[in-house]
Amino acid sequence: MKLSRQLFLVSLLTLSLPLAGFQYVRQMDAQLLQAQAEALLDRTVSLASQLQNTPQYFADLLPPPEPGAIYFQDLQSRPGLDGDCQDWSYAAAPLLWQDAGASVRFLAGRVEPDFYLCLQVSDSNIQYHRLNSGQLILGDHLVLHTDDRRYWLRTENAGALWAVSTNEFGDQVSEYNLNAFWRETEDGYLLEIRIPEYLASSRLGVEVVENGNQTSASIGLSQGGRPLKYIEIQNELQAMIEGQLNAMRAGSIYLLSNSDSIAARVSRQQESELQAQDWFAGLDELVSSQDFVGDLNHTDERGFLNTGLVQSAVSSAQVSWYRDGNARVARAYVPVQVGGLRVATIIADETARTLSDINSAALTRLFWYTASAFFLTSAGLIAYALWLSGRIRRLSSATAQLVRDSKTSGADIKVFRASKSGDELGELSRQYAEMQKRVDGYTQYLQSLSGKLSHEIRTPLAIVRSSLDNMADAEDESARAKYLERASDGIERLSSILSAMSQSTAIESAIESAECESFSPALVLTDLALAYTDIHPDIAFELTISDDSKAQRVLGSADLFAQMLDKLVDNAADFCTGGIRLSLQTQSDGLELRIANDGPVLPEGMSGNLFDSLVSVRDQSGEKPHLGLGLFVVKRVVEFHRGRVEARNLPIDEGVEFIIWLPVSRR
Repeated sequence: MKLSRQLFLVSLLTLSLPLAGFQYVRQMDAQLLQAQAEALLDRTVSLASQLQNTPQYFADLLPPPEPGAIYFQDLQSRPGLDGDCQDWSYAAAPLLWQDAGASVRFLAGRVEPDFYLCLQVSDSNIQYHRLNSGQLILGDHLVLHTDDRRYWLRTENAGALWAVSTNEFGDQVSEYNLNAFWRETEDGYLLEIRIPEYLASSRLGVEVVENGNQTSASIGLSQGGRPLKYIEIQNELQAMIEGQLNAMRAGSIYLLSNSDSIAARVSRQQESELQAQDWFAGLDELVSSQDFVGDLNHTDERGFLNTGLVQSAVSSAQVSWYRDGNARVARAYVPVQVGGLRVATIIADETARTLSDINSAALTRLFWYTASAFFLTSAGLIAYALWLSGRIRRLSSATAQLVRDSKTSGADIKVFRASKSGDELGELSRQYAEMQKRVDGYTQYLQSLSGKLSHEIRTPLAIVRSSLDNMADAEDESARAKYLERASDGIERLSSILSAMSQSTAIESAIESAECESFSPALVLTDLALAYTDIHPDIAFELTISDDSKAQRVLGSADLFAQMLDKLVDNAADFCTGGIRLSLQTQSDGLELRIANDGPVLPEGMSGNLFDSLVSVRDQSGEKPHLGLGLFVVKRVVEFHRGRVEARNLPIDEGVEFIIWLPVSRR
């Protein structure tokens, strides 16, 4: 099992504290919800008893309105007949358009003593009525069906109009009190209608007709074309419920007929505001042990509840809990009976009072303390596990990549980046990096050693072999002595090569095992310059050290720095024809050390690989062999000091200059 999962499982032990607190909250919450639901049911039963004592107010609910009837909601103000309908505003519900088919939608409202309808019809080819046609109706029009008459709304052009009907003789009669306004829209027309109450005392239906005889929509009509009894708020019942709202302490009260139509309604707030106002209410539902029936059903745009609550409700009073977003709502159902028959149902909604609403500061603090302790502990352990496992994965991945690269012929082995952390993983990472560095250096050195070394050793071996062969064939003693001397020179040359290789290996080992310390390059350079003057009395040395570089220090090894200077000065002395110039100056990126000598310049194209192992530009005809390991050692020492070295020819082919940049130590 991974480390992160182990620590996560350990962190689960902290759940015991919040679980104990949540269990206490659940028990307290269940008792409070039960008490609140019972109180709501008692108040609703009391309201139903008061309504049952006024049976005369329920006369309009018997028989109940049929489904599909037009529901007229009270408007806040009387709208103007301008064909706009922008001034419509319901008093107790949001203004919502109702669909009456694919191409028709409408609004229905009431301001005593008139009813109002606003119809929006989609019609790409509007056909208006023509008065000179001699026909009652022609083109697009509306037919209003009332209790015992029909009225036609047609016009020759957009604007104000009134209805026409027929008398008992079949003659056209204008009804100027039933007027409307016709306005064309982008996709059809909009018709705003005012219907006096005396023309439609109980029933009303609307038929939208296109092209004179094609009905596109029917509103408030039965399947047989009979107008249905429209629905409206019962003012007497509305007044009684409003008077009981404060005593009920409920959020909303509905009085429904047996067909689910709303006969009266009152609410302290809009149904959309029943959502919980803070996140603690959502926590109440999370920890609550209360059983919920389901999501709360609000009234829709027609004034009906979305499901048949009354038909499915039992004959006795009951109360249930519902979810309303993050809020919890208790809904009580109480039937209203007159003469043993149920004539209506009271529905009362009340949002649950959360623990914070009833002085639950102690419980709130308990939640915060336990939840904070759990989340902080878990987050800390998980974060630490992820951080620790991430470091281990990176170390493992880097090591595995090095192993894969080492097995692949010709692959570039990536540098292992050691961690700077001071813990055990950081120490392990640095040991891996040191091991990889040594193995990589030895590998590269061994890979190139065979080819380069065979070239250097081949010449003295050939000399020794040919000298011995010639000495065996020589006839006189002088010839044998000559060949013997030549063979001795070849053996001496081989010995010098081996000595140089041993010296280079010793310096390499010193670099690998050297400990870093802060030292002054200016002080080391000053001491060595005096020694170089004694060692090479025939060469003029010129030393220049700037004042600001005397106080600068470098992190590394003073002994390795001195050996690097020895190699560079010996190399310069071998080629020097005049003098050697040493200079140390401070630059923006650190210290700059320059060693320049007069004499021959570097061959073209050699400055790039001059510091490689076994590379030399000397004349190999001399007695002393040169393997090209000196500048290779210089490069390794400079890299140990995290610097860089470069060789370039002086201007006008006056000689060669070596430039070394070293970073300055901050401690």
